[in-house]
Formats: sequence, C-alpha cells, structure tokens
Amino acid sequence: MLTSVRTMLLNPGPVNVSPRVAQALLRGDLCHREDEFSTLQSRVRDLLCHAFALHDNYTAILLTGSGTAALEAAVASSLHPQRKMLVINNGVYGARMAQMAAIHGFDVVELTAP
Repeated sequence: MLTSVRTMLLNPGPVNVSPRVAQALLRGDLCHREDEFSTLQSRVRDLLCHAFALHDNYTAILLTGSGTAALEAAVASSLHPQRKMLVINNGVYGARMAQMAAIHGFDVVELTAP
C-alpha cells in the first residue's frame, strides 16, 4: 500500500500550506485592476481590522513583497528615530533587523545569543 508523504519545510520560506490553500492557488491569477480584486482586498482589510480590534481611526494596509520587506516596514514604522530599539539577535534575521534599525536612525541595543 502506498502512503502519501508530506514534505515538511523547515526553512524561513517558502512555507508549507494546507491542502485548502493549495487548492485555492489553483484557481488562477487575479488582475489587480479588476473589481473582483478590489472587493477581495477590501474584505481582507476589513477582516484584519476586525481581528485586531482596530478603532475607526486605524486601517490595515496590505503590503506585497518578501518577508524582508515586511520586516523592514515593521522596523521602520515602530519607533520615533530618537528612541532605542532592542533587537534580539539569534541569527540571520536578527542581524538583518539590527542593520535595518540602524539604517533608519534608531539607537540599537542588540542582545546576541546563539
């Protein structure tokens, strides 16, 4: 009897997705200029605001890009440039975060561990 073996990825990306997500990816591309895309994007933004209990004066903004792009957006928007940022550096991503924080003018306090 043959059994299905599912590969488990242990690297930072790409990530494993559930069979449901894999099936949804088969539906084809969606053009960002179509009404269907605008409707989907608005729905996702509304659901994010609801999930994080944001008030009326906040909104969710969707970013496209790599994980590094998302990390830099979070770092760059997290503090006023005259504040300190503690970075727990236990590898490549921690080092990258410390570098990003320094580039954006934060005083970086780096705690390094294996």
